Formats: sequence, C-alpha cells, structure tokens
Amino acid sequence: MVMYRSGGDTSFCTASVIMSNIVLTAAHCVSDLSDTRVFYRGGLGKLALFDVATVAINPDYKPNAWRQHFVSIDLALLRLKEPLPSSFKPVELADFGPIATGQRLRIAGFGRADEDVSGTSGILRVGILSVTGPKSKLLAFLVDPNGFGLGGCTGDSGAPIFAIDRPLLVAVAIRAKGKGGYSCGASTEAVQIGPQLPWIHEILRAWGTTRGMAQ
Repeated sequence: MVMYRSGGDTSFCTASVIMSNIVLTAAHCVSDLSDTRVFYRGGLGKLALFDVATVAINPDYKPNAWRQHFVSIDLALLRLKEPLPSSFKPVELADFGPIATGQRLRIAGFGRADEDVSGTSGILRVGILSVTGPKSKLLAFLVDPNGFGLGGCTGDSGAPIFAIDRPLLVAVAIRAKGKGGYSCGASTEAVQIGPQLPWIHEILRAWGTTRGMAQ
C-alpha cells in the first residue's frame, strides 16, 4: 500500500508490485517524496515502511480531470530505496488486448469495505466486476454484475484489476462512484494497462531495472 500526506491529512491507496523495488499506483496517491511511503502490515499488525527514492508520473495525468470530463492517465511508478521482501511476487504485465462490454475482471484492494462503517479498510478484498460503458481505449468502467454494490472505495485507488484466470494486470483502479460520502460501490473507473506498457517500459529502462520484470 501507499501512504501519503496532503494538506496535513494522511491517506492511503493500494498498489501493485512491478519489481521487488518498484510499485505501480494511482498518480493522485503520490505526494512529495518526504511525504510518500510504501507500507504493508507485518506480524502482529506492525507496519513495515519503505522510503521512496524516485517517482514517475504518467505525462498524461491531469489532476481533477474528472471534474472537467477530461481523460487522465492517473498512474505513477514508485522506486523504493530498499526492495520488498521476496514474498511479494510481481504482477504479470502483458497487453491484454481490447476489453469488451460484459467482460468480467477481478479487483483486489485494501480500501474501505463499507462506506457507512469506520475502520473497515486495510483488509484485502477481492471481487468480480463487469465491464460497462462508456467504451474507451484508455479507461475501463466496471460495475458489480450481481448488483450488490461491490467495487472500489476509499483506499482502492491504485488497486490492480486482473484477468479472471491469471494474475495479469489489466487495469488500475483510479476512482469510484456511489451514493455515500466515500463514493463506494456503484461503479469503478480504471486505467487500462495495455496502452501504458510503452511508458512503463520506458521508465524502467531509464531506472536501469528492466531485468527480471514480469512480461
């Protein structure tokens, strides 16, 4: 997960491990280097914190673009000063190809489980979502096919969205809509990873860290 401070408040997001010392998350989840950390809960719930050495923001990221209905590639790569433990396995990166309306994908995030109940974040939740409209080559819009309100919530920004049958990263959640104050469940907006693979590879080459990357 990613912890960041903005305007004096501390927030967190979900992230995907790309390499042992690199994670992918939403760009709006990143603050100054001194105010951004990657962390996970170890034994007895103790936080293991990792400092961030370098951040790369996708050049097509536009803060608050959703208010003006602009397309924003809300992605960031974070290179850590120290690698994560070997128990963290990198996600699979490959071009999934075009996604189709009705196609089902799997979301995994640590966000708030219930917008009406405090203290329900920080626990991994996995669910199946279905692709809906509007159709886009860059973004994906997903809903709970069973109508139970399953989907992204506060803390699920940066959450990986996988293919159903393998840990192939298809998209990264960036925003959710809902009726409550935490904008949970009604729909989840995500950035498709396939069109962003050239940017990811470019950054990894610049960082000199392409060896061992999942393909």
